[in-house]
Amino acid sequence: MNKEKVAQRKLAALRRDIVTKDKEILHALAGRFKIVKQIGRLKNQVGLPIKDLAQEAKHEEIFLTKAKNLGISLGLASKLLRFIRLESIRMQKS
Repeated sequence: MNKEKVAQRKLAALRRDIVTKDKEILHALAGRFKIVKQIGRLKNQVGLPIKDLAQEAKHEEIFLTKAKNLGISLGLASKLLRFIRLESIRMQKS
């Protein structure tokens, strides 16, 4: 087998791995958002505000530290957390 065919097979396997990891990410997000909805219902029942700046700051520190330890750029991690947080707030309001 020539080098190009070997490389193509390896690429195909790696791309399948990426698809698997992307599915894991989506499952993790779905699980997270399920918890977010529970938090929103609980906050609503007891009259707590949706935003909790102290909790957000603690969570951001944990999230960004973990990202850094995993070798994920802080810029990407910050953008991801911002997106997740905005979606979480939207879900808790509805």
